[in-house]
Amino acid sequence: MKKTPDTVVLGDSGRFPLTTNSSIRCLKYWLKILKMPESRYVRKCYNYLLNTKTKLSVNWALEIKHILCENNFEYVWPAQIVENENSFIKKFTEYIRRRHLEAWQTSLNSSSKLSLYRSIKTAYGHEHYLNILNVRKYRHAYAQLRSGFHELEIEKGRYNNTPIADRLCKICN
Repeated sequence: MKKTPDTVVLGDSGRFPLTTNSSIRCLKYWLKILKMPESRYVRKCYNYLLNTKTKLSVNWALEIKHILCENNFEYVWPAQIVENENSFIKKFTEYIRRRHLEAWQTSLNSSSKLSLYRSIKTAYGHEHYLNILNVRKYRHAYAQLRSGFHELEIEKGRYNNTPIADRLCKICN
């Protein structure tokens, strides 16, 4: 299902986007670098990136600052230290995932195409049918039906501007 929106794929799989996990891992590595002695090469490279002041260059240190700022954790950047790393990572993870869930819900509610899916899908999380339907073609057909990406007249009529009342199955008719 190449054209299935991310809203459906992520909603049914219960997974978070790769950017979420990537941001968390980058912050963990950043905290590890901050604990390193100044004599370590990795720390020297980080300090160099931190002190590079060209406006056109984008570097890893500035990306960490961007991740922190876009997720309302910019207060951590000036100090370049976190008191309790585990607590910080836990709070950051909760925040970034909650933000994704809110965006997912907004995307779901704003899409007229996903009205059937919206009525079926009540909560973000892994769907049971993914485990039960072992035959790929059946799982694929079920997912297409749920998401509205199928060849039934109710869907094809959207593109032909056919009124909903006239979008009847040609076989059943």
